[in-house]
Amino acid sequence: MVVKKVTPSLLQSHDFPFSSYNADGVGSYHAQVQEGIKLGTILGNKLSVRSESRDTVFNRLNQGKIDQRLIAGLGYGSESVFYTREVDQYNRANLHISIDYSGSMSGVRIKNAIVCATAIVKACQMSRNINVQVSVRSTTKGNYGRKTLPYIALVYDSRRDNFKWFCEVMSAMSTGNTTPEGLCFEAVMKHFIPSSKDVDSYFLNFSDGEPAFYVDEKASSISGGSKRRGTSRGGHFSGPVAVRHGKKMMREMRDRGIKVLSYFISDGPEGKNETERQTFRAIYG
Repeated sequence: MVVKKVTPSLLQSHDFPFSSYNADGVGSYHAQVQEGIKLGTILGNKLSVRSESRDTVFNRLNQGKIDQRLIAGLGYGSESVFYTREVDQYNRANLHISIDYSGSMSGVRIKNAIVCATAIVKACQMSRNINVQVSVRSTTKGNYGRKTLPYIALVYDSRRDNFKWFCEVMSAMSTGNTTPEGLCFEAVMKHFIPSSKDVDSYFLNFSDGEPAFYVDEKASSISGGSKRRGTSRGGHFSGPVAVRHGKKMMREMRDRGIKVLSYFISDGPEGKNETERQTFRAIYG
């Protein structure tokens, strides 16, 4: 399931797996969004240099454009009456932020991810030459006899949405269900902007563990109906097969010139969740 644009009606729908409005209509993570705005304002002031350009003029040269102020020197035999101008400025940048919204991200993990993502989006808004998209990923609820599907929603795109809407969406979403990881990346890959001569593109991922998703008989084509450990017909998309698939998606992004930045989120000291850490490194590097 790929949702290209989150609307107010979808945000409050029972079919939307991330909705978490309180009874008073205030999002559950309003405080984290406000904290992120404060941090983002500080970061944005530091990033403002990205939207600036610097002109450097080299004069008294033997070739280039004629410097009107030095023309009089031609009458005295001077030939160094030319100048050149160099303009230094940053390329436009595009940043895609993807956040794992599976159930294991609940609590302090998702709170920290929301603060960080909000700060980055606010800073990018202030710098003016950075476009940013934010997507969240998990699975459908799969209730009422319906099949569970990987679910990714593009909740914000700075080219079409305003920052106020982003804040409302991030305040009102909660975690739940499982972690399809690479399956979601594959589904939304066409929405990523590849790097070019004029655009630097980045993919920023927040996650807390290894991919795990129930695969029914029709969906098992992702592994070719394999009986290898980690997935099977009617089994789970996990283990080595899921790791290889996620690693393949990262390779495809890098082949497009997209720089991948991925952060493992934990709520404990070093050494905790070590199995998940190793799996994370195997996929993302």
